[in-house]
Amino acid sequence: MPSAVRIFCSTALRPMPHDPGVLPSLGDALLLDVASIPHQMELVATTLRSAPWCAVLLVARQPLPATELRGLVRLMSRHVTTVMQDEALNAATVYRAVRSRPTPTSADMLDYLRFRQLDRSLIAAVEDALALSTDTDTDTDTAKMAQPRSPSAINRVLAQHSLLRAREWRALVHLLPILESTAPSIDQLAGNHEHDPRTLRALVSEHIGVEFAVALAHPGWEWKLEAALRHHRLIGWPRPSRRSSAEQAVPAMAGKE
Repeated sequence: MPSAVRIFCSTALRPMPHDPGVLPSLGDALLLDVASIPHQMELVATTLRSAPWCAVLLVARQPLPATELRGLVRLMSRHVTTVMQDEALNAATVYRAVRSRPTPTSADMLDYLRFRQLDRSLIAAVEDALALSTDTDTDTDTAKMAQPRSPSAINRVLAQHSLLRAREWRALVHLLPILESTAPSIDQLAGNHEHDPRTLRALVSEHIGVEFAVALAHPGWEWKLEAALRHHRLIGWPRPSRRSSAEQAVPAMAGKE
């Protein structure tokens, strides 16, 4: 029986075998074979827990109902999607599937921070920071959030953890869905979201720690959020990884295998 897990490599742009002892790199995606999952649940669950920054794609012979998707592996989020087994698993197919997933919200980002086990006081402060936002283009789920503390109180807590303040966290959650959308050019993408291209490039570099072209070329909001957390030293670089990203100050998106 084939392995239930393969890696879609963001540098080779093709499926690669998965070594359970080596973590996928930022920008990689997980390809899970639906027929093999029931027989290799432990491998799949361990991979999902150890590499939450990877977009998850199910490879199936036919489309799966949402209830069946959730029943396969509990750790799968609403962002899992399916590609057909007879489709070519090339960059165009995989990246189109990744971009077709639901738009990430602030609730998704907060769930990711919890999954990565960041300090509870930091997560609470980030939640309050996002609740302060009045930007209608960013889904901050304010109706579901408790009444936030004052901006100064929030920033005092955030300052204990990194250089990111309430404004920067709101900018980050605003960037993630922008970078998952498509446009014929960077300038067009910036215009679609009422941003100056130079400002948008600067925000991506400052908050996520990668070049704008790299963030745009490799879809998947999870790896970008993970990159931001590592860039701001909120979590360490896990080792070993498929490429030498653990040795880098920024994600190794173009490193050698």
